Parts: sequence; structure tokens; C-alpha cells
Amino acid sequence: MKLITINGFSLNYEAINASFDKYQTRFLEVLKLMLNLEAGEKANKTEDRMVGHYWLRNPKIAPDSSICDAILSEQKKIQTFFRECDYENLFYVGIGGSGLGPALIFDCFKHRTSKKVIIFDNVDPEGVAINLSGQNLSRTLVCVTSKSGTTTETLVVKDFLKSAFQKQGLVFENHAVAITMEETPLWKEASSWLTRFKIWDWVGGRTSIFSAVGLSVLCFLGLNDTAFLEGAAFMDTQTRLNNLFNNPAAIIAYALVYCHELGKKNLCILPYSDRLQLFSKYLQQLFMESLGKTRQDGEKFGVTVYGNKGTTDQHSFVQQLRQGIDDFLAIFIRRLEPEISIDDSCLQYEMDRYLDAFFLGTRKALSEAKREHVTLTVPCIDEYWLGSLIALFERVVGFYAFHFDINAYDQPGVEAGKKAAKEFLENKTNLKEIL
Repeated sequence: MKLITINGFSLNYEAINASFDKYQTRFLEVLKLMLNLEAGEKANKTEDRMVGHYWLRNPKIAPDSSICDAILSEQKKIQTFFRECDYENLFYVGIGGSGLGPALIFDCFKHRTSKKVIIFDNVDPEGVAINLSGQNLSRTLVCVTSKSGTTTETLVVKDFLKSAFQKQGLVFENHAVAITMEETPLWKEASSWLTRFKIWDWVGGRTSIFSAVGLSVLCFLGLNDTAFLEGAAFMDTQTRLNNLFNNPAAIIAYALVYCHELGKKNLCILPYSDRLQLFSKYLQQLFMESLGKTRQDGEKFGVTVYGNKGTTDQHSFVQQLRQGIDDFLAIFIRRLEPEISIDDSCLQYEMDRYLDAFFLGTRKALSEAKREHVTLTVPCIDEYWLGSLIALFERVVGFYAFHFDINAYDQPGVEAGKKAAKEFLENKTNLKEIL
């Protein structure tokens, strides 16, 4: 049976027809590259920087004691600030990984708190106005996140919010915190704000959820940030194993490699939990920004990610998955026990049986059609297991990228779009005329 089980977590890959033995030698080479990355090698060669998001959940493995001390100091600072924070609402201003991570955390755990987190991740004035409508700004904290401190979209929204606070007679600086690198323009501007949290050059935006980006939201909501970090560290340990057949991230990565060899370039995420509805969106950025690259020899790579949630998917794109183009790997995600139950225990039992039946039925339908899929099962969806799932897919991305000799940690395509946008902004004509 193709099955990995670890402390309540399991990975079933029976529906993958690959012979994984042929990948073991290359996997060991790739694993060595991953371990070199963790040891501080400049794995992001195009940007000449280290890739250290693994250190955030286990600072002791950082290559320098000063990095370890800095991480621990910042974590304590975040915990202390939010322990004393009595705001009811959090306006989180950030884009890309700086917005998706906080959105995922709040959506997953909003049932536990009366506090609200509202994400401002776009410069659409209509969206900003809708988010602001009816909000009590006197009870609102604003967190402005930009690693570079120069992200145009984030700074534009920040200025709009600053104006909104001033119109209500409020001092914006008394309601604002910043997350950015030291000495950036945002860092300097925020010197008069409530506080500033550091992010480091070796933390990429799409892998920043274990930094202040995610921890600030966890702590604001009163959640267990320590368990979140511990869950990720647990999965990191499992995904360092040098036997491919015991390493869950390696199995998923090489299932994707096998699909790539067959010309299948899509990844469909099917979580059977409403609380993971945003998980596919989170993974979409993680995979597509990391792996959508052109290698030096001109070969193009990429994994297109889509998904929603079960059983909703069964009434949308599962029809195509079973009978349409066979161009994907599907990943089912199932939690065993709900964290919150409805009042009627008998009805709760029946509804869970329906959810299980639809999950098993969809999986069986894909198996009968000989469509590749794997199943991830976690005991529940709490901070620990959410952290574990995120860490698992971070390692999948790393393995896949190193296997094909591409840089998972830069984003030249994104930078090209930013440059083009700047050129349009410098054009003083009415942009709607161009539209």
C-alpha cells in the first residue's frame, strides 16, 4: 500500500501510477541542495540572497547565532505587543504573500473570536470603500506590510486609510504598525507609529507567513502562534528524511514530476473543509510564482493551481477532472475531527457521514477514470496542523524546483509587470483612454 502515516497525519498515493524507485537517486541530490539552502547557502542566486523561511519555525538551525537571536527577539516582541493590544479590528494592508497568508489564517479561525481582520490587498477604490463602510476606526489597528517598504499598491492604500482616520479626527500614527525590512522608506516613516516589526531579506513574500506577517494576525486574534510554528517544524523534520518513500513532500513533488513527464501541468486542490477554502488560493501563489519560470536552456516550467472546496467542487469542475482532459494531479485534503460542532449531535454525525461519503465517492470516481490523485489527512484543522500543511507544500515547491534546476525564490515576471505599471503611471495622460 502506498501510504505514509506520521502522528495522525497520512498521505495516501495509491492512485499515482509512477514507479518512484527511479527517482530515489535524483531525490537524494535534491535533498542535499535543500539542506544546503537551510544551512545558509545563497539558493536564490539571481537575487544573491539566502532563503531562510525554515529558520523562522526553528531558529536554532539558522546558520548564525545572531539570526537565531533576532528571530526569537522579534517573536517575543510580537507576542508582547498583541497581548497588550485592545483593538477590536485589524486592517491588514499587504499584497501577494503579505495578504494571502493573513487572509488564510483569519478565514480558518474566525469562528474562535469576535475580532475582525479585514484585508486590503488591492488598489481598487471600490473594494477599499466597501471594506471601510461602517467600520469603527477608533477601535481599529492598521498593519502595513511591505518587505521592500516601497510596494506601490500597499503605500497607496496606506495613504488612503491615513486620510480616512484623519477625517474622523483620529491620529493615524496612534493606530498603525509596520512590517518591513530595516531602513526601508516604510521603516523610516513608521518610526512615529505604535511599533515596527522586522522582516528580513532572506524571507520571501510567499513564504513569509511564519514571520511577523502571519504571527501578527495569530497573536491579534489570540491564537496559538507557538503551535503554528511547532506544526511547521514537525513537518520540516519529516520532509528532511532521506528515504523518498518516508518523505511526504518528496512523494508529492515526484508525483508532480511524474505528471510533468506525461505533459500534465495542473494541480487541483480539493479540501473537504469550509475552513480551508482559501488554501488553494494561497497555494496558487506559492506554486505559480515559485515555479513559473524559464530555465537557462529556454525550457519553460510551471504548475497551474486551482481548487475550491469539497463538496462544492463536485458540482463544478469535477466533471472535467473525471471525463475531460487528463492534465492534472488532484490533492484531496481531509480533516478527521471538526473543531466546532452543531448543537444536534445526531445531525452532526449524519452530516459528517455525508461529507465522508461525498469525499470517498469523488475519489473513487477519479480512481475509476485512472486519474492521478493523492489524499492528505490531518487529525483536525488547528494552528498546529495548518502550520504543518503550509510547511509541507513549501518543501514540495523546493524539491520540484531543485529537481528541474529552476530558482523557486525569485519572481522576474512580477518585477517586469511592476516596471511596466510604473511607466504607465509616469504617463500623464488619462489611462482610461488607453483602456
